[in-house]
Amino acid sequence: MESKVRAEATLASALAMQPKRGTTGENKANYLVAKNVLNEEMGGYGEYTVEYQLGQKTRDVLLVHGRQDAAHALCNTTSLLEHGAKASSQLRMLNFLGLTTVCLLGAIVFKLYARL
Repeated sequence: MESKVRAEATLASALAMQPKRGTTGENKANYLVAKNVLNEEMGGYGEYTVEYQLGQKTRDVLLVHGRQDAAHALCNTTSLLEHGAKASSQLRMLNFLGLTTVCLLGAIVFKLYARL
């Protein structure tokens, strides 16, 4: 039980220090939580008391599914990053077209105003 308390204290401390270090956002918080869980389950905060009684076949299946989940997460992340880059590019183009439109309308108004 002491390892659980140490793990929770370490996580709370890391999450509290996050804004002070200038790092914010859910991705950093998610990373800290995942790292904390891994360290806890690997015994980084003391004896981890939960023992899994699994057969070799079950262990192998769980390892394969874990790798499949990691690959799936990587593919999803890559797709999201590509989608974000595409949206950013489209917004840049839209900003350029908007600025060009405003400049052209300004020139037209200036020419018409000069005739009056």
